[in-house]
Parts: sequence; C-alpha cells; structure tokens
Amino acid sequence: MNSMVKMFSDIESKTDFVKRIRSSSMSDRDCESRVREIRKMFSCYDDISSAIRNYSGHAETSLSVGQYFNATVNGLASSFSGYLSVERSMEQARAFLVYVDTLGIDLTTVMPNLGAETLGDRTSALYLDTPAVTGTGTYSIGFTGKKVLPGSVKGTVFRAGSVLFTFTDDKSGFFLVKPTFFSAGTVTYSGGAMSITAGAGYTPTTGDTIRVEAFTDAPGDPTFGSSPGTPVNRYIFNQREIEVNTRPDLLAAEGNLLSIAAVQKATGMDMKALMIEKLSELYTKQINKLQVEEIRRTYTGNTVDINISPGTTLYQDYRSQLDQIIGQLVDVDTALATKSVKGVKATAYLCGKDVAGWLAKTKAIGRWTENTATRYINDLYGYIDGIPVLRHTGCSDNEGFAIHKTEDGAMAPLMRGIYLPLMQTPDVGNYNNPTQLVTGTYYQEGNKAITDKLTQRFTITRT
Repeated sequence: MNSMVKMFSDIESKTDFVKRIRSSSMSDRDCESRVREIRKMFSCYDDISSAIRNYSGHAETSLSVGQYFNATVNGLASSFSGYLSVERSMEQARAFLVYVDTLGIDLTTVMPNLGAETLGDRTSALYLDTPAVTGTGTYSIGFTGKKVLPGSVKGTVFRAGSVLFTFTDDKSGFFLVKPTFFSAGTVTYSGGAMSITAGAGYTPTTGDTIRVEAFTDAPGDPTFGSSPGTPVNRYIFNQREIEVNTRPDLLAAEGNLLSIAAVQKATGMDMKALMIEKLSELYTKQINKLQVEEIRRTYTGNTVDINISPGTTLYQDYRSQLDQIIGQLVDVDTALATKSVKGVKATAYLCGKDVAGWLAKTKAIGRWTENTATRYINDLYGYIDGIPVLRHTGCSDNEGFAIHKTEDGAMAPLMRGIYLPLMQTPDVGNYNNPTQLVTGTYYQEGNKAITDKLTQRFTITRT
C-alpha cells in the first residue's frame, strides 16, 4: 500500500515545500494550520483508497500515486487558495466552519466575529449634561435608577465654553463646592438622584451647562447588567456554523497509444509525466477560477473608484497619477475596515488585467516588486508594498478586490473544504479500437463564500 500520509511526511521535511506554503500564508501560525489540514486530507485519502480497493480490481502503482500526490501538492502550494480562503480538511462530504459571536444578556449582538459592533451603554461610566435657564435656581441632575459609587461624582459648570467652577461629592451624600456657590446640594447613592440649588455666588444663566460625571457601583449592585436602564455588561458567547458542501469533479484524459508511443520515441518526452503536469495545471486553474467566481458572485456593497482621468484629478503628470493610486488604496483599506471592523488592511489584491497593470506600473516609483516565477496570466503577478497582487481574467479588466485574511488564518472571504485530493481512476480501453484509452482523476471539494465583509471592491478609471 502506498500511503499518502507517509509520502507527505517525507516531503514535509523538505524546506522547499514548507516555504511555498508559507509564501501564500498570512503568518507562521496560518502556515502550520494549512500544513496540518493537508496532512489530514491525505489521511482521508488513504482511508478512501483502501475502501475502493475492496470493490475494484484497479491497482495503483508507486509511480501513479507519486505523480498524483505531486499534482495535488503543487496545486495546493500554487493556487490562490492561501490568499483567499480558510482551508479545511473534511472527514465527511459536508462540514461546518465554527465561529463565535459575543452577545449581550439581552441577546443583542455586541461584538460579532466580523462586522460592526454594538457596544451601546455597556460601561459603568455615567455622564449627564443639563442646560441652565435664567431665573431657575434648582436643578435635578442625577441618574435615576443607577447605584452611584460614593466619591466618584464630579460636576463642572461651563459658561461660553469655559469652565466656570467645579464640584464633587463628599462620599456622604453632599456636594463640595466653593462657598456660596450652592445653597444646597445632595446625592442619593442608592438611587442616583442628585439635586443642586444655586447660592449667592452663582447665578444660573441661559447658555450655561451643568455637567455631572460619575461611576455606577457595579461591584455593589446585584442587579447591575440586567435591570432595565442599567448598563448591560453581561455577555454570552453564541457558537455559529457555516455549512460547506463538497461536490465531486472529474478530469478525464483521452489518448491514443500509438500516438503517445510515437511522440515519446521521437522526442524522448515522458508523456505520462507530461499528462500529470498538465493535470496539475488544470486542477490549480480550476480551483482559482471557482474561487474568483465565488468572490465576484457573492460581493455586496459599494465600490471605491480611483479615478485618474485627466481633468478629474489635480494631478496631470504620469508620476503623480501613480502616487494618486497609492494614496487612494488607503481609501480602499478604510472602506474595508469600516465593513469588517477587524480587517483593517488588505492582505491581498485580486485584480483584472488593467488594474493589475496599473499597480505594476508603480514600479516606476519604487512600490512594485515583480514575481519572477509568473508563467501564466492568471497567477501571482507581483507585490505592491509587499501585498500580493493576484491577476485573473475572471475579473473585469478595471476592477479589483481588496482581500483580508486574518493573521491566524481563521477567517477569510472563502472557505475551501477538501474532502478528497486528486485520485486516479482505472485506464479504460475502447473495445472498438484497442489503441484508444481514457484515464482520469477525480477530486471532491467545496469553495464557498463565508463573508463579504473581508472583501472591498475597487476600480481604477482612466479615460
């Protein structure tokens, strides 16, 4: 039996493979997670392969297993998946990605895993502004229904934007203030009620503001965080799941034995190895295509337009337009951060050919680094300020997507669930023409958008 787990353990010890995985990972932690999931995926392969042999006369050879193993590993290392998705090995054809939202005790979503937070009145700090009115001497300035911490009350009276005087509580229920400014002033700590009456030293005037600040006695209030009108600082953690279903897919190669033999004799090429190499390319391109389509299909939200057309910008010379592109990518990051709250900066750009071209032109101002290993239009094109730029013809020419994948690799726009890597099917001959045969591979995985809050669409316009 040819164990893929054993083969993966052997190749895992080679630093070149780990370097390739690390180059498309967000951090060492993300890289370790991806390698761990790949190892589990090959373990699943061994289980399935063993079961297939019980029902089929098809026998794998060391050569074929090694070729398909290499095709899978190359596809995992060179695809867009590390930049765009969370990768998970799946024990079953359907799996769940678990995440946690933080809810208040009133079940409002306080801090979602992604998206805008709703903190509300979730603090023990209290403050209240009360406008003064000419001719009115007594004011109720307290916090009804709150249990106030003795010694925490501070008051400030403003006039025309400047501080007129201040006052504090004495921990015994009375206010300390300059002589004659108040003729009376009390604090009820248990219920939050406060009252002041102006004295001879202070004449309230319309336009004055009486500001009172205090703290809730959270440790001493058994109802803090649950009673109506009090800060809700009790939380529960709600586990949620995103379901991902895989689908089987097949790549079939038809061949003519005489033609293959003739080409191999004439050129000395190993046609079997060539077929596997092309198969690896097809597999990688298919996965990239599916992921790009999924991001575009599920995107919702606004588009940040970087318009460098002459007459619509202050900058008319070519170099300044490149500077403008770099500057407005900050606007793209700002829009991304506003949507996701946590994804404050792009970790990759997925671009059509024109946008990718404009980003590459920033090499003239020292912001672009080429990927010298690029051999295909749909590939890692290069880096702008160290951020990977993925070029793909599945995007419109002038559109791009700023992508954020969290540093630990736990959240990304997509989830890629891998149930089976590339597996070989038996060669099947044609009874009518014995020189003809078909062989194939199948794999089973799923790519699903799990959030568009980590994606921000942008365009570069120049007319």
